[in-house]
Amino acid sequence: MTGLDARIMTFLTDSTALSVNGPRCMSRSELMDHVEEAVLKIMPDINVVRIDDGCDPAEAEIPETGRVAVFLVDPSLASELKDLVGDRISDSFLVFCTQELCHQVPVCIKGFHGLDICYN
Repeated sequence: MTGLDARIMTFLTDSTALSVNGPRCMSRSELMDHVEEAVLKIMPDINVVRIDDGCDPAEAEIPETGRVAVFLVDPSLASELKDLVGDRISDSFLVFCTQELCHQVPVCIKGFHGLDICYN
């Protein structure tokens, strides 16, 4: 297990860990690939919905029932996605968003935690 994999597992299993940083120059999409892979290792039966750059969250096929993990790669769509699913976030409905910090460092965040404020 790499250092990044270990940090991602801690991020996913520790309820107090709200974010995980990727290495410098890793894309938001690549970091989300790692997070998605780890989620599927922990919860292989979860329904995965990925919303990449340029996609419309309103067109995503988000299941109404069962365990769901939504992976939002484009942080500018956070407020739109929050309007669609914000009231459903729970232990069985997870949302992960990516953002790029300074110096090309990607971060993955559980839920929205202020991303929607940045893009309204």
